[in-house]
Amino acid sequence: MRRSKGPQLYLREPRRPGGERRWVILDRSPDGRRVEISTGAFADDRAEAEKAFAAHLAKKHVPQFRDGRPDQVLITDALAYYGEHKATKAVRQDTIALALEKLGDFFAGNVVNDLTPTLCDDYVQWRISKGTGSGRLLKPTTARNDLLILQAALRFCWQSRKLTHVVPVSKPKASEPRPRFLTTSEAARLLAGALGWDQEGRRHPKRINRHLARFILIALYTGTRRDRILRLQWVENLQGGWVDLERGILHRRAPNERETKKRAPSVPLADAPDANKLWTHLRRWRWLTARYVIEHNGANINKDIRTAFEGACELAGLACEPGDPNRVTPHTLRHTCVSWLLAEGKTPYQVGKYVGMSAAMVERIYGHVNEDLQRETANAIGRRNIPGSSHTRPTQRLKKA
Repeated sequence: MRRSKGPQLYLREPRRPGGERRWVILDRSPDGRRVEISTGAFADDRAEAEKAFAAHLAKKHVPQFRDGRPDQVLITDALAYYGEHKATKAVRQDTIALALEKLGDFFAGNVVNDLTPTLCDDYVQWRISKGTGSGRLLKPTTARNDLLILQAALRFCWQSRKLTHVVPVSKPKASEPRPRFLTTSEAARLLAGALGWDQEGRRHPKRINRHLARFILIALYTGTRRDRILRLQWVENLQGGWVDLERGILHRRAPNERETKKRAPSVPLADAPDANKLWTHLRRWRWLTARYVIEHNGANINKDIRTAFEGACELAGLACEPGDPNRVTPHTLRHTCVSWLLAEGKTPYQVGKYVGMSAAMVERIYGHVNEDLQRETANAIGRRNIPGSSHTRPTQRLKKA
């Protein structure tokens, strides 16, 4: 039997009428009393709550590695060490913190040497059964990503000489990539939905979200990832990317930020302001904001835009149930940018260099777009009248000669 659950996040209902729900940490004091620790995050700010929870775990627990043998090191110790020394430097700290929480909950009491394929499969089934907490089902891909973080944690501990060797982690097979992308008419409807317009041409003033409209335009034009768009500023900084309006360059990452597997190269907007609509939009937005490209009251919008995005999809007629392959998400805009560039005849190398992917990844994920382009090329060649070709048999041509 596994040990009882340790610290966990809990959404506390307001104690007074009209109050707001807040995330708290439920734990026990050294003498065994139940304690409740505030994270300072409201219900719609799960990311900040996850960061506070990860900091609490790192402060509370001191990993014990002994001589580093996998049969003596707890999995939770490896996760705690990784969360304190490595995950705090990552870009998506909230995602890693959530994965560390789920992994620590399931593998509590297990040592590293217990990581058999059967135990990993049990985690996948357990993770899927838990759902998202809001009634949505999870795909095996989510559990696979968690196990990838566990694998990274074990490797980091081995590199830090905390483990004598790495124990392999069994993961579900990666799903076949075939991303959803928008047509030009769907993109126009989505942008109109962000501005409050529905399909019947009626406008809903209370559903106008200009911040979301800016996000959609930047994502469609540049294919930049969601979190990097939300951290864009107007001047060079150490927290994220910035936009150089004088030279027409969008820098996706900070100067001190090292390059990772998720590449974030700088991208030129165009040769001149009049040659690129996004550059024109950015110059106009500069006069409407103070520090961030997308901001509210002088601060960046660090909350998840998924709720506003789903509202725009509803107005645009693009809403789908969770798990539907045609579902549109913020990441769909990145797929759309890549697909449009390939449809325009750009090579995988050119596209990958622009959006921050390898040419091999573009070929693997967006191969169906290239197949359609190759079919169009083959059809065009088939319709050509090549000199010397004929539908008659060679013997017939010899008789005519």
